[in-house]
Amino acid sequence: MTVRDSDDALNPLKLAAKLHWHPDDGVAARNIESKRLLDYWLLQLDHFDPIFAPEYLEAPALLGELLIEEVEHADRMLRIQEDSRFHHWGLCQHLLAESERAVASSAVLSRDFSELGIVVAMHLDPGHYHLSWTEDIRAKAWCIHADACRRLNLGEEALAALGEAIKHARK
Repeated sequence: MTVRDSDDALNPLKLAAKLHWHPDDGVAARNIESKRLLDYWLLQLDHFDPIFAPEYLEAPALLGELLIEEVEHADRMLRIQEDSRFHHWGLCQHLLAESERAVASSAVLSRDFSELGIVVAMHLDPGHYHLSWTEDIRAKAWCIHADACRRLNLGEEALAALGEAIKHARK
């Protein structure tokens, strides 16, 4: 097993997708109880639903496409709004994770990723995803954005973002 293979084996999203779409794989699906246990914990973490596992796997390619094809932040925002392929649960989670990672090195980059995450979150279809989950991810996106704004000393923007987060958390 290579280092990359072992990293993939420890990735719970890839493992969950493999368990659901390749249940005959002897390594991944040793018994049904381990699959149930993994599903339970993934459900507890960021509202993972195995039905949406392919979205988690597609997200990096969508993010790459967005970052490569659109150089300016405003163009990326517009592209997300206009192209429904980017109204995607996995992409939203990925953007928010990138924002949280970037905060240590660049609050501006963190804010940019959080703004993209907000646009995606606001375009998620509550009829396709669970209604409460869409509100939770919207609240999370606004909180991450508020933190990035706070780090940039943008107090009013941070407070406005927190207000939006509270609105979505109450729904």
